[in-house]
Amino acid sequence: MKFDLHDLYKANPRVFIAVAVVIAAGFALLVVKAVGTGAHHTGGPRSAQVTTSSTSTTTSGSAPTTPSGVTAPNPNYHPTYQSVPQTPALQQIETNLGGLSAQSVAAAEALSPPAPAWSTAYPAIPTSVRNDANGYAIAFADELLDRDYRHQTRSELLAWSQAEAAAELFPGIPKAVAPKGLYVSLTEPSLADLTASPLPTAGQWSADARAGMNQSVYSVLANPDAQWGTLVSKGFQSDDPLMTMYDVTGVLTTKDANASRTQHFTLVLGLGSALHHPGFGAFSIAEWELSS
Repeated sequence: MKFDLHDLYKANPRVFIAVAVVIAAGFALLVVKAVGTGAHHTGGPRSAQVTTSSTSTTTSGSAPTTPSGVTAPNPNYHPTYQSVPQTPALQQIETNLGGLSAQSVAAAEALSPPAPAWSTAYPAIPTSVRNDANGYAIAFADELLDRDYRHQTRSELLAWSQAEAAAELFPGIPKAVAPKGLYVSLTEPSLADLTASPLPTAGQWSADARAGMNQSVYSVLANPDAQWGTLVSKGFQSDDPLMTMYDVTGVLTTKDANASRTQHFTLVLGLGSALHHPGFGAFSIAEWELSS
């Protein structure tokens, strides 16, 4: 079976499938927003409850906790991957993807994400949703976006994101770069050919804290990305059995002492086998948009 990604793009020029060429740990991701129903969340942060299902990952031991209340992931945990046989369709996809330039690889390898850690401000996503893609996508977006800038720090958020990260196991991505995709999409979106990130710069975070800014998330919807499904149906497989893409939408309200503003948000979330705990983790955030 022969499949050319360009045929898929021509069928819908607004779609840029998630497996586009990756630049510096991330990958440029332009997808249409999936239409249909999905898991629904209303209310405050970290409250999604979804029935779990089993996964192939295993763990041993327990996570160490520091006296300060910061919890580090279990260093003995490793996700379970698979060996995907090379089919003609997969070979064609990999040919179209190409690889990273030496310059991009060097830039990605030079990045230093923080050590993964959960904290009181940013606890681990509940085990009750870790094995359900919809539930995890909702919980991840909820915790990522729901903030009290005075009492939560950007450093805590980045450490949490590393604890919830998955690797980008796409063809052409070096092993040293794969675990950094989420960090790049949050902190250096331009390196991944992205236009925006839901994470403010360090300076903006400090300014929001001085202003007493609070950010609340409501009515979160998570839907499987339709174009990702099309790509899989044409023969794409990853060594990560949990790899998938989800379109996430919701309502974001920001308040300070002087004003309140409500906007709708959209993002595309890449999910895969978490690096530091069983179940799902996130490997990228793309197509971040706010609208009235």
